[in-house]
Amino acid sequence: MCLFSSYLSFEKSTQLAIYIIKHSHYFQKDSLEVKDVFNFTFSPGEFHIYTSIKQKGVEDSLITFFEARDTTITRGEIVSVSPIAFQPGSEITIIFDAKEADANGTMGLINTSKVYMHAGIITSSESGIDWQYVTGNWGKDDGIGKMTKVEGTDDKWQIRLIPKNYFKAVPANAQWYRIGMVFRNEDGTKEGKNLGGTDLFVNFTEKQIKEVLLSNGPDSNLIIYPNPSSHYFKIEENGNIEEVVLYDLKGKIVKKFPVQEQYAIQDVPAGMYLLLLKLEEGQKIKRVIIH
Repeated sequence: MCLFSSYLSFEKSTQLAIYIIKHSHYFQKDSLEVKDVFNFTFSPGEFHIYTSIKQKGVEDSLITFFEARDTTITRGEIVSVSPIAFQPGSEITIIFDAKEADANGTMGLINTSKVYMHAGIITSSESGIDWQYVTGNWGKDDGIGKMTKVEGTDDKWQIRLIPKNYFKAVPANAQWYRIGMVFRNEDGTKEGKNLGGTDLFVNFTEKQIKEVLLSNGPDSNLIIYPNPSSHYFKIEENGNIEEVVLYDLKGKIVKKFPVQEQYAIQDVPAGMYLLLLKLEEGQKIKRVIIH
């Protein structure tokens, strides 16, 4: 395979996470601190680079170099919620994948024997990050927020709960917008967080969105990449796509796309959305994040 050399100048003290992908499967991750111009030499489709800091002269903070047309580069979700549409009174399962979390500066939770979720509620806005009404006692192995391992996996953990019952201190008149969370081991010395060591969030959906989702659960086989993104995304789907529609979490149509090779989203505000694909044989839906 032909090798390419790329010279890119990143801002000083930028922390990069480098994911090496082979045949669409993640098998190694490293991180490095860029001091000056850094020279990358790699094969098409083998490297996927993430940086939490926006870079001048770089198209996106989530960067795919020399993407091979016959290679799919994907990254799994750190946190997923089932069902995909939920309200404070819904019973939900939150799944945390330790292999996808950022271990930089947090020690990571891969091969940990116990994992706890430390979480709270955001009542300020759909994009708020200041969580309150926390459930969990940091550093204590007391069972509050303790997760169970997903059967058949090594580093996926889950917890089942009803938010209104789990977060008991939220005032009755509060608006529930988001759940903010981080994950830890039993004594709090190791953590699992988002890329860049930031907190993780999932948003509540308003009741109207259920009309979109009544017959369409999240499709794990539908590949949207890059996701998260801020400029565009691509869709890998074997079925015949007839229409692509982006919804916000209130159920409002944000944008309709003609079928094309890549879908521009520069004009869409940052946030979490639901992408609905209308196919000849039915519909599929996937949660996408625009930053």
